[in-house]
Order: sequence, then structure tokens, then C-alpha cells
Amino acid sequence: MIQTKKDLYFYLTEDFERNGFCYSCLYIIKRWILDVCGSERAKVLGYLILLRKCEYHHNNKRLLHHKIAYFFYKVRLMRLGAKLNLRLPINKIGYGLRIHHIAGGGGCLLYCKSMGNYCGINSGVLVGNNKETTDVPTIGNNVMLNTGVKVFGNIQIGDNVNIGAGSVVTKSIPSNSIAVGIPAKVIKSV
Repeated sequence: MIQTKKDLYFYLTEDFERNGFCYSCLYIIKRWILDVCGSERAKVLGYLILLRKCEYHHNNKRLLHHKIAYFFYKVRLMRLGAKLNLRLPINKIGYGLRIHHIAGGGGCLLYCKSMGNYCGINSGVLVGNNKETTDVPTIGNNVMLNTGVKVFGNIQIGDNVNIGAGSVVTKSIPSNSIAVGIPAKVIKSV
């Protein structure tokens, strides 16, 4: 959870490095130029910046200026999310998130208890509940959700898991494995 400005800087630095960039003033200018030119990666990084700032202000809402800033960033996050077709929960996703693509396969909707550090998602990923709103997945560290993956129910996905494109996950997956298929089955343990 992002409690301090130091935490915010750490999360942003890890997100930027995971997406192949360096978080600095020079890069912020470069990202803005790429955003104006229509770069997909710049738009995703802009969304991650808004997400992390929204988390920071949400966790510090005791003070009035944090409440105002939270409202401002939340509105911007929702608008950009609607434009990019991205929905990521606040305070549920660890640092180092990589969103590979957002175009072509539909958007990304994540509704999970928690998602670990250094995870990656591709376009068309849907993570959500099964029947009850509390039946949502828990995703470990270093998990890759490839294009079109659907994850449903109160399940656990372990650390270092790669889920193949188009898979539908309805049962828990152990750590250090590769899973594919409908329904997803572990084909290899690494």
C-alpha cells in the first residue's frame, strides 16, 4: 500500500522500469510527447501514474487536500480508463505491473482480492467473481495473464505462473507452473 511519497515514488519507479522506461523528469516530458502522438505505451503509463496517485491520496484521506486530490485523480482515472477500456482496482495491485497491450482484444477488467508484484496482463483479460461478490481470485507474484485469459471464482493463482492465451481459469493453480486450456490445466511445472 502506498502510504508515503517515498512509497509512491517506489511504486512508480518499479512500474516504469517494468514497462521499459526510467521514471525521471526527462521521461515525463518524453511520455507526454508520446501521449500526444498516440503511443499505446504512453497512455498505459499515464493510467498507471493516475492509479498510483489515486492510491496514495486514498490512503491519506484524513487531510482535506488529500480528499480533494483523491477526487480529482479518481475522476481522471475513471475517464482515462473508459477511454482505454481498463479497470484496475485501487490498493489491490502490487508494484511492477506491466500492461503489454490494450488494443485489439478488448480491455482489461481486474476485480481481485490482491495481485502480487511484477505481474503482467495483456488485452482481453477478465478477472472477476463467480457467483458472490466475495468469490474473487487471489493472484501471486510474477504472474503473466496472456491475451484473452478469464479468471473466475474464489481461487488462488500461485507465484511464477504463466497462463496461456484464451484460457479460462476456474480452479486454483499451483506456483511455478504453466497453465492453458478451457478450463485451464497445468501442462508444465517449472
